[in-house]
Amino acid sequence: MDSTTTGKLTLDVSDEKNVASAFAQTEQSFGRLDILVNNAGRLENWFPLADTDPTSWWATWEVNVKGKYLMMRAFLPLLLRGGQKTIININSIGTHLCRAGASAYQMGKMAICRLTEFTSVEYGGQGVVAIVVDPGAVDTGLIKALPAQSHANLVDAPELAADTIVWLTRGKQEWLNGRYISANWDMEEIMSRKDEIMEGNKLRVRLVL
Repeated sequence: MDSTTTGKLTLDVSDEKNVASAFAQTEQSFGRLDILVNNAGRLENWFPLADTDPTSWWATWEVNVKGKYLMMRAFLPLLLRGGQKTIININSIGTHLCRAGASAYQMGKMAICRLTEFTSVEYGGQGVVAIVVDPGAVDTGLIKALPAQSHANLVDAPELAADTIVWLTRGKQEWLNGRYISANWDMEEIMSRKDEIMEGNKLRVRLVL
């Protein structure tokens, strides 16, 4: 049985120097990277726009959008040396919602979709596949910031998202590059609708008339 080398890093994904240090340590330890899963996230307390705290509001963008940007910016050169060259950007159903009080979080989630699509356009020709994954309604540490009436909706097990990510990364799914996938969907059905999705340019943020 082959031995497996593991490493542990603690970093603030919104801090450029932290991310650069993590890259240097990863490069030194492994020399390559096959899969990058961007999972760090933040959810601000919900308030109408005029009642929000600007520092807290922007901090959500710093983690959720800038953090994913910094991680991809730093680690793409290492991914290009790897075999799988796959990026999974964890997102949420908030991409498609416009709920009062959740402006920073839900706007940022839509931005992640477009950032992922830009990555697919700019690096797809070099073999990079970047996919947005909604893990479902999982009870995480972010729950405290949600309105109390939303807590009962958090019914999905984290294993659902984990299994979906394994399925997406065990074999490269180039045709899903730049697209949005929910862990709640039937992956076999998604595969069966591949032609429809590609021909209609679906599972991407678009204005439809």
